[in-house]
Amino acid sequence: RVTAIGRSAFLNCAGLTSVTIPSSVTMIDGGAFAYCSALASVTIHDTITMIGEAAFDGVEDIHVHITDLAKYCTANSSYLLPGTKHLYLNNEPLTEIVIPEGVIEVGSNAFADCIDITKVTMPNSVTTLGEKAFKGSGIDTNLCYSDPEVQKLYKCQGENPRKITLTA
Repeated sequence: RVTAIGRSAFLNCAGLTSVTIPSSVTMIDGGAFAYCSALASVTIHDTITMIGEAAFDGVEDIHVHITDLAKYCTANSSYLLPGTKHLYLNNEPLTEIVIPEGVIEVGSNAFADCIDITKVTMPNSVTTLGEKAFKGSGIDTNLCYSDPEVQKLYKCQGENPRKITLTA
């Protein structure tokens, strides 16, 4: 039974076009699928708790299929999937995201470069946005400072923080 995908396991695997991470896997190590230039689709189950730095580095225009939005939001990832990506939840394209109640943190880069996302609704339970959580997506990249409505609702802690903590 496979429980982890090791560092650089599929590095430069040019013929790889699609990956379904088995539900037994909880960790994808750094660079695991880096520079797999033909990789167009990846399915990530809700068992994933950590995605290593640059796990999918150099992979562009990818379709990411997830099964649990709450788990995806909180997966520990420093660079989830750089480059343009299209996000699907249970095979339905995500353009508007409603973060489930109970999620307290949206991880770093969780929705970075998801160009199809146009709206995000966060419950009161979300208190922390990881660094670059929405960078390059279809919504404002700095929710605290760019969106006047969010500015009214939340007070951002610290000046130019690496991690934004929202408080009501």
